[in-house]
Amino acid sequence: MRIKTVGILSLGEMGEQWASVLASHGIRICTCTGGRSSRTLQAAVRCGALEMENIKALVEACDLIVSLVPADASLEVGRSVAQAMKSAGSRPLFLEANAISPARAQEIAGLIALAGGDCVDAGVIGAASQLAEGTFTVLSGPQAHELEALGSLGLSVEVVGDKVGQASALKMLNAGLFHGLTTVMLELLFGAGRLGIQPQVLRLYARRSPGLLNQLRPLIETTLRHAGRRSHEMAELLETFATVDFSPHSIAAGRDLLSEIARMAPPEAREWSETIARFVEFRPNGAPPS
Repeated sequence: MRIKTVGILSLGEMGEQWASVLASHGIRICTCTGGRSSRTLQAAVRCGALEMENIKALVEACDLIVSLVPADASLEVGRSVAQAMKSAGSRPLFLEANAISPARAQEIAGLIALAGGDCVDAGVIGAASQLAEGTFTVLSGPQAHELEALGSLGLSVEVVGDKVGQASALKMLNAGLFHGLTTVMLELLFGAGRLGIQPQVLRLYARRSPGLLNQLRPLIETTLRHAGRRSHEMAELLETFATVDFSPHSIAAGRDLLSEIARMAPPEAREWSETIARFVEFRPNGAPPS
């Protein structure tokens, strides 16, 4: 597939990074920011995205539409794009790249199919800030191989299957691992703080698993900012497992803790903030921050 123009919905943290990387490789970026925040409007300016009047105009202008929105907005975006495809008579390939359950991805793919279009399922594995240097995107679905062309446009992509839902499942299981480790670490450190032995526990963990602490540091550092989104991702993982008659307890607990942190008020928020700060600032043997 030859890609010249890509529409991105929307230009949040990950969407802006996708736009910037693709634009640096000569791809024209379009978006539709109607009703979006000033932050999104500024992101459109930073990455040189062309503003489309509405979703229909976006569909008409693009070869590929990429959905990168909060999980709870993914279905509405898919529905809007499908309606625009019917109205415009244009059917660009639709890339569903949100942190959602396989069933949700299949539902969205069904809406696109009813409009006469095709949907590729995607899971972005890694941080937005590392999109061009470590973060990669898994793809699945009958048309997934068509998007291997993204590999020559600054993105690391890998086709993992021919069924919509497989990439989303991998994304959910990746989120479950790292969000789960983050919440367990936070609870242990919170409890250690109340026991008065947090520094000793940090030294113990650094002695036993120094690599783990380094991997968790950026995740724990951003917990307060992303707790709500991560809680929703854990809920999507629970929905994923529900389809195979499995109800894991630890994932549900992680979802609840992240949800609690997201809505927490002082003094609880202050105590969690202090726990996070001490973890982020800790360096074994007095090593300076990297």
